[in-house]
Amino acid sequence: MNDSSESRETSVANSSKALDDLYTTLDELDSIHEAAHAVLTVALMGASFHCVELPYPTSAGSGGGRSRRFDRGDDSTALIIGMAGAGAEILHRPDIGWSWTSRFQSSARGDWKLAQEKINRLALNGDRKQVIKDAKAKTLTYLAGHWDWVLSVASALRKYRYLGYHEVVILRNQPL
Repeated sequence: MNDSSESRETSVANSSKALDDLYTTLDELDSIHEAAHAVLTVALMGASFHCVELPYPTSAGSGGGRSRRFDRGDDSTALIIGMAGAGAEILHRPDIGWSWTSRFQSSARGDWKLAQEKINRLALNGDRKQVIKDAKAKTLTYLAGHWDWVLSVASALRKYRYLGYHEVVILRNQPL
């Protein structure tokens, strides 16, 4: 083997490792994001929660996970649950310094789109910016109060890729 082919093999191995690391990081963030939706749905709405699922990361990227609930709830509760994924990403990676805006422009783009109707209804007789500010604050407060639960659900979600209501409830009191 010559130096050129050894260098090429090393480069391919390094690229493969970097890609694996990226998929692992994206999968971790996706699981935190979806776990936050699931946990706040159960915490705020109880049995209205159905399941949370997380597809395996692929070369096409990550995302596509989702939490399902039977009842959408009132606008204020639904808005908090909808913001939970972005809020959890921000709390999980404070070293990056992500903002709500950066999350809503990327991984939580769909959540932000769904939130617009709720924000508009809640702001009918008030200030839209204040509605958003209040929802962000409440979301972070709820997440902080349930953070160990979010991490437990995220860990189980990465392992099993699907959790129903009962699994999420059981994980409430399970240490990591």
